[in-house]
Amino acid sequence: MINIHTDRLLIRDHIEEDLHSHFKLLTDQEVMFYLPAIRCTTLDDARKHLNLCISYSSQPPRKYYFLRIEDRLTGKHIGEAGFTVLEKTGTAGYFINKKHWGKGYASEALGALIHFAFMALSLEMMVCGCVKQNTRSEKVMMNNRMELHKDYVTDHGIARLEYMISIEKWKRSQSTSEKYFYTTN
Repeated sequence: MINIHTDRLLIRDHIEEDLHSHFKLLTDQEVMFYLPAIRCTTLDDARKHLNLCISYSSQPPRKYYFLRIEDRLTGKHIGEAGFTVLEKTGTAGYFINKKHWGKGYASEALGALIHFAFMALSLEMMVCGCVKQNTRSEKVMMNNRMELHKDYVTDHGIARLEYMISIEKWKRSQSTSEKYFYTTN
């Protein structure tokens, strides 16, 4: 079980008891606007998605880190963040409950994931992308010192941005005020 701690957040593997808050988040059309592939419409769909996230946490070697973001003090569900590993590169993503938008939680969570991926897993690169019109998501990547790598249009005509950061650039730009710790078992 992975537990990543920041000043305000606990980012952890999912458990079955997360179902109802998971369902509430994944069925929120505004939150999931840019993520239609994982948006759910029924409790059963949300249960399947949650069970998939849980199953990935025990499949060695681990390639999928789909994690829950909670308020560290209250345990309230704030959102989701995670990444997929392909060789030495992680591809990250995140989404936050709309009542928590604008509070810096997505930036804090992505920063913690990047730290974990580089320090605990020895990844060499982290990539993250968004639909070009999703300027809030782009700001999260920029807040984590990621640099624009690609500005392109998909085969379906969707304008997208892709940002990335290497471990070398990340180490050079690390702030001493960023404090994360994590546990795994």
